[in-house]
Amino acid sequence: MISTQENSIYRSFLVRLWPEEEEWRATAENVHSGERRAFGDLHALFDFIEQQTANFSKNDTLPS
Repeated sequence: MISTQENSIYRSFLVRLWPEEEEWRATAENVHSGERRAFGDLHALFDFIEQQTANFSKNDTLPS
């Protein structure tokens, strides 16, 4: 198992989804810090995930 201290690119979120009216709502909770973010639609959730992974470079190593 790779610890987050050994591999700073590792991200872990607990994602919760539920339908509300005609949109899906979501939260993403950082498993390590407990910080939780709420999203009014799936596009906002996907934008957040994209931001979290935007700083990855080809020189970084992925967990195996």
